[in-house]
Amino acid sequence: MRITHIFRRIAFLAIFALSAVCFASAASALPIDPGDGGEPNLPPPKPNLVIGNASITAGTLVNDWAISYTVTNRGNAPAGAFRVAVQQDGTALLRDSYQAGLAAGASRSETIHLLRTNCYIAVRFTADSGHVVAESSEVDNVRWATGLTSPSCPTQPRYTVKAVSFHANDESGVDWLGSDEPYWVFNGVGVPGTDVSSVSHVFGNIDSGDTAYFNAGEGCMYISCSGGTAPAGMGFSVELWEHDLGQPQQTLANIAYGFHGLGGIIVGQGDELWLGTAANKIGDLLDYLAAIGDDDLLGSQTWTFSPAYLASRAPAIGASFSDTRTYSDGDASYTMTALVTRVG
Repeated sequence: MRITHIFRRIAFLAIFALSAVCFASAASALPIDPGDGGEPNLPPPKPNLVIGNASITAGTLVNDWAISYTVTNRGNAPAGAFRVAVQQDGTALLRDSYQAGLAAGASRSETIHLLRTNCYIAVRFTADSGHVVAESSEVDNVRWATGLTSPSCPTQPRYTVKAVSFHANDESGVDWLGSDEPYWVFNGVGVPGTDVSSVSHVFGNIDSGDTAYFNAGEGCMYISCSGGTAPAGMGFSVELWEHDLGQPQQTLANIAYGFHGLGGIIVGQGDELWLGTAANKIGDLLDYLAAIGDDDLLGSQTWTFSPAYLASRAPAIGASFSDTRTYSDGDASYTMTALVTRVG
């Protein structure tokens, strides 16, 4: 009985397997249902209105600002009629321009002349300010521009940049073997001659999940704790180190020497040119220091704030915004938060 039962079971499995193969072969011969596994449905074409270019220049023969912008339809469908708002400091309306419509890929430019009463101006341009066009993206309609007659303009904004706190997402090494003792090196610059570098105290017993705060007098990243003007923007390089047998002051001296050698951001050249040079040179310096130093580099960030970006995030005295960046060496992971405040 047992042998007969086994043979019957083998025969059943063989028939089942053969049936499955036949079913699969038959199924593969059937036409593909376009609703199942066919080409996905593409979204309908839509326009996308953006301010492609914006600039402000001071007239040389006439005491005015020449405020220019280009609105572009970067979508794949024409845009119907819309408006473009031009606002000083993002609030005072300078011009509300009616646009009859714009074909996909087309652009239209306009220049507005405004009596110049100060040596600095910040302007926000908004495409489709009335939100009447259904676009493929509704988050890229706005662009800012600033105008400046001189780097020493007395009415231009002043900003402070202060490191506030950091958070250990994941300490270095195995958590239960010990704690981190991190410290931070801060470097900042505006126009040439405004370089400043500093180092924080060593924070002891930092474990995964901990948040620590910088003292009031440390982490002042731009010029001083009182801040300053930024006619060409700001450039920063901040490094996170794990203290072992090294000397934080010596680490600071080595990095500061390389950072100060970069020079400042030159008015008219833009912060992007400075950033490209800084990222390469600071990267090479840190590779060298990490190879010969007694402390471990846990992360580095080099970045800039343009004058237009600063104006957009802090358009009035007292306005501020937080800037949080991640520092990691592939093992440890930290975030550091700085506060940028317009103080003048």
